[in-house]
Amino acid sequence: SFDGDAVTLTGFVSPGDAGAGFLLSRFVITHCVIDAQLAAVPIAWGGTAAPEGEWATVTGTVRSDSDGRLHIAADSVETVPEPEDPYEY
Repeated sequence: SFDGDAVTLTGFVSPGDAGAGFLLSRFVITHCVIDAQLAAVPIAWGGTAAPEGEWATVTGTVRSDSDGRLHIAADSVETVPEPEDPYEY
């Protein structure tokens, strides 16, 4: 189980459920750019999120919801420049 693990993730900000923070997203490529799939993790954050579409680095703790889905309870959210290679492989 990942519940309780400390993590630092970088991705672009997408809207989450109303009042529930935001999503931190990256495109993952398994073969070539045409097969890129969006991967997103919910971020629970009581502060001001980076603007939608901006890149951010989130540091926090993995938490498990009652239904088993995971989210990150953020301790910090910092706006950062887009990485030179924005994809995950």
